[in-house]
Amino acid sequence: MTFNVDLESLTRQAPVHVSLAHQKVIDYIESTFDHIIQEIQVRPYGKPVITLKRITAIKPYYDHSDYMRLKWHIEDRPISYSFPGKNKDEAWRFACLGRVLGEIYAAVQSGILVTKRDIYYHDPSLFKHQGLVDRLVDDIAHTCGVRRMDLHVVASPKGLVAGFKNEVITIPDMFPHAHLDALGHVKWILVVEKEATLKALVEQSFHLHPTLGSGIIVTAKGYPDLSTRKFLRMVCDGLSPPVPLWGLFDLDPDGMRILKCYL
Repeated sequence: MTFNVDLESLTRQAPVHVSLAHQKVIDYIESTFDHIIQEIQVRPYGKPVITLKRITAIKPYYDHSDYMRLKWHIEDRPISYSFPGKNKDEAWRFACLGRVLGEIYAAVQSGILVTKRDIYYHDPSLFKHQGLVDRLVDDIAHTCGVRRMDLHVVASPKGLVAGFKNEVITIPDMFPHAHLDALGHVKWILVVEKEATLKALVEQSFHLHPTLGSGIIVTAKGYPDLSTRKFLRMVCDGLSPPVPLWGLFDLDPDGMRILKCYL
């Protein structure tokens, strides 16, 4: 069983800025690997176990001291991974978790950002499918009590924006605030459900409308990812005076659920 991460060599590298959240991640991963090593070395039949917390529900509620602010209650349940486990599937899941922890540790220690897709393609024969990596990353972040960004893991960008520098670009996970200056011409924002809709509007130069003025058209190609929502929030907060924000979605259950994700 190999996790392909050399903790000692990583800790000897030139130091990078480590926030409190990053330190929580580092401490958790180091203690987890220490536990695995001790369990294997100390006990002849050691069975190391890693337990993560998985979110099962997020429920809104109002705080009696502040009725104007909606808060969220998070429910979770423990998920245990053991080695060698009861069967091959359990051993495989344990190995996958160890590999993901190693990738996160390397990213945080070196100060680089990796995508969930990067992690998957570092060992696709082990992970077998992208969904497993996505779930493990989210569970690790929740277990550590940090944001996914604090793991130095970001989602692969999928959102598109038209009207920014007169071209259609992919919305990056980290959109520079300095680039907001290029949006000074924006008079309106339109969020559409589908990429095909955005492309059709761009072909007609709708983002350069002679009556409405110049605007930007945004799509997340379906359900919005965090990067697209963060971009919209940053643009809405950064434009002064505020501009109208419109949405164009299918009038069906899926369209309404996608719209709700932006609210």
